[in-house]
Amino acid sequence: MIANLLQDGAIQHNVKPLSKRKMNKKVLPNLAIILLTVLFFTSCENEKTENKPNQLPASDFSVTVINNKLVFPTVSDYEKAIAYLGKIGDENFDLWEQSIGFKSMRSEIGLDKDTLVKDPLLGMIINKDYEIVIQGYNFKLNLKNEEIEVNTVSNDLKSTGNPQVYSTNIDLLDKIFYPENYTEPKEKKLKGWFHDKDGTYRYDVSTGNHVKCKVVYQKAAIYFSLLHDIKHVNLVGCGGQVYIGYDRYQGYYDAKGKDNKWTEIEEDSDGGNCREYDKRPYHGSRGLESYYLSVDFWINDQGWNNYGHITLTIKD
Repeated sequence: MIANLLQDGAIQHNVKPLSKRKMNKKVLPNLAIILLTVLFFTSCENEKTENKPNQLPASDFSVTVINNKLVFPTVSDYEKAIAYLGKIGDENFDLWEQSIGFKSMRSEIGLDKDTLVKDPLLGMIINKDYEIVIQGYNFKLNLKNEEIEVNTVSNDLKSTGNPQVYSTNIDLLDKIFYPENYTEPKEKKLKGWFHDKDGTYRYDVSTGNHVKCKVVYQKAAIYFSLLHDIKHVNLVGCGGQVYIGYDRYQGYYDAKGKDNKWTEIEEDSDGGNCREYDKRPYHGSRGLESYYLSVDFWINDQGWNNYGHITLTIKD
């Protein structure tokens, strides 16, 4: 483009040619202006690209959407996908769904409507029918009955076999794809302090406000996660004297197939007015042999101070 502009400026039909000295005086300043203009717009375009809001990081897995189901060609693609989704953060789940043209269970039904789906990541990889396809198998979750239905499907997702039903407690991907690695789950003893049946502990404050703290082990046969959440509920709104935070949390977990028996959960502390905190120390396609997760929190609510504690443990 610049070459054409220079050529047009140097040659004019029916005009007496300029002397070399006059041409340099006229053409060189024009050239400088043109170059500066091009550089300016190029810089602006680069800045727009670099500063594009909510841009997702590159991924290294393959996935397609057919009949609003996530379809992973291999188990490896699926495992890379859940690792990737755990890293981008829950706040980017909507953006990822939009980028591939998928509507998940969490966006169409909502986690508040089905409290059995504890983990937003699990709610994002299944559709509103609780289905996902991995390496030629269609998986359909029924968390209420703690079951998962499995059937082989063709490339256009038509059923090609007889459905089989399994427990959500087992490592189903190993049972189907890697039977040499599969072992029957052991009976596990669940211990918990200060929590009710669904893993939530409510800590009431004298003003009528309260704290909800939850530790959950999500089991879905093809997806497992250990997560906890703490939330302050203030009936009169947030004020400068309302503060809640983690005093600390600690623990460990033992994932199957790991050389090192224990993986420590890093301690953390945080705080803020009317805040909610959630962490996902573990998520993956295989279950945990055992884990220990202890969360301590403290609260200052309109001058009322106290501590709370919640622990959940699974041991062989």
